Amino acid sequence: MRRFLTMAALFLTACGEQIPVAQPIPAELLRPEIVTCPPGDTVRALGTCAIALRRGLDTANDKLTSIAEILKND
Repeated sequence: MRRFLTMAALFLTACGEQIPVAQPIPAELLRPEIVTCPPGDTVRALGTCAIALRRGLDTANDKLTSIAEILKND
C-alpha cells in the first residue's frame, strides 16, 4: 500500500501541464512601414523611389523575422 501511494503521488505530479508565458510583441514591430517617393517622373526620382521601396521592404522583412523569433521562443 505504501508503494502505491508513493507511485500515485509521482504520477500525479508528473502529469501537470505547464502553461507557456507569451512574450508581448513590441508595438514598433507591429507598426506598418510607410514608404514615400519624391514627386517627379525623371530617372533620378524613379531610382530614388526604387531605393526607398527596397529599404522599406528590407525593414518590413526584418520586423517579420523578429516577430517569428519572439513567437518561436514561446
